[in-house]
Amino acid sequence: MSQGQLPPGFEALEPFTGHWVADTRGQRVGLRVRSRLPELEAFYDVAKELLAPALGYLDARPLADLGEADARLLGLVLALPQVALAVEQQRDAEAAHARVQARFVVDRTSADFGQSASPSATC
Repeated sequence: MSQGQLPPGFEALEPFTGHWVADTRGQRVGLRVRSRLPELEAFYDVAKELLAPALGYLDARPLADLGEADARLLGLVLALPQVALAVEQQRDAEAAHARVQARFVVDRTSADFGQSASPSATC
């Protein structure tokens, strides 16, 4: 992606927008397991330093009113926990975890149940 894809102040994350912005958690997991440790570490090292400012920036805006640049920033913020898991915990063992991850399919999430229904009531 070209420069200027993120809100001002987050230019250091620009090189990562083309790879790490994904629409769903499943897509973010897929990005993580298909990435090599140096790619994960490069994103992690930059993103962890900008997490607090990014959260402050995003928290000040209604989710429904996010522009394209804001939504890309949110995508990067949502990718960071996936990457942090690999960098901080799994390290070189990610390849072994990826084999298992391919067989673990999430077909429903808490968002599927709404606020009034509990998972146990609908299973």
